[in-house]
Amino acid sequence: MDPSFTKVVSFYNPYSPANNWALKSTSPAHNTGTDGTDMGPWGGSLPFVTIGGEPSLPLITDFRINNPAVPLNGKLNITVKVKKVK
Repeated sequence: MDPSFTKVVSFYNPYSPANNWALKSTSPAHNTGTDGTDMGPWGGSLPFVTIGGEPSLPLITDFRINNPAVPLNGKLNITVKVKKVK
């Protein structure tokens, strides 16, 4: 189901300042949380608040699964490379 975000310019660059991930008032998740607020990061008792812009977040530039076959009780080995996004 479409969550009806306010404005999503690019799903490929989720940290773009042009994106607004807040819910529209017509969203199926608006005011439907267990506490009567929006579902997701803008609802609840401690909603996400942006003051002075978005924080710099890591951007995953490479993600590799080194052993795609994992035995029972084995470990999945991954390699992750990230960079800071302003």
